[in-house]
Amino acid sequence: MGITIFPDGRIQKNGLEIGTQQGGGLMHQTWYLTATYTTSAVNSDNYVTGWAKLSPVNVQYASIDTGEDMSVSSGVFTFPSTGIYEVVSKVAGSRSGGSNKYCNWRTFMSVDSGSNWNIRDQGSSCMTNFSGTNTINIYSPTILNITNATTTRLRFGTYGGNNNFSISAGGFGTTVTFRKLSVNTM
Repeated sequence: MGITIFPDGRIQKNGLEIGTQQGGGLMHQTWYLTATYTTSAVNSDNYVTGWAKLSPVNVQYASIDTGEDMSVSSGVFTFPSTGIYEVVSKVAGSRSGGSNKYCNWRTFMSVDSGSNWNIRDQGSSCMTNFSGTNTINIYSPTILNITNATTTRLRFGTYGGNNNFSISAGGFGTTVTFRKLSVNTM
């Protein structure tokens, strides 16, 4: 098969709906941490807040507006519609001192409007056991099949060992990119 354009504007590639002629359906948005985030508790999950969407001005790192937008409130993201999404986290930061040799970046998902949360994905960074500052770099991609956009939520957090660490802000610090790959669910 190939690409099929239907009279109602739907576009399919190899039988899978990939968008519409009006530009709706698919999206690419990058969100960044607006301020450096330092964990507040050790040996527990710390939920990250303070996200903003990169504007479409800088195409290399920013968002492509298609009429569908992720929304965020108190660090909790809501999906605009059902579909297959790729969610990619890029985390930069540091920890100073202590004997903590790891830090985790966790993607939490709720299918009941935030009443219950489960870890959907986790990326990790290991460090040496030296005093001083150690760099954290985590890349964490996952694919999600969002079958109910009304009740599905996503949030991100850190988990570390015996000491606190900081996550960097800005477009070159910590970002999360949401890409809608398909308007159909499997």
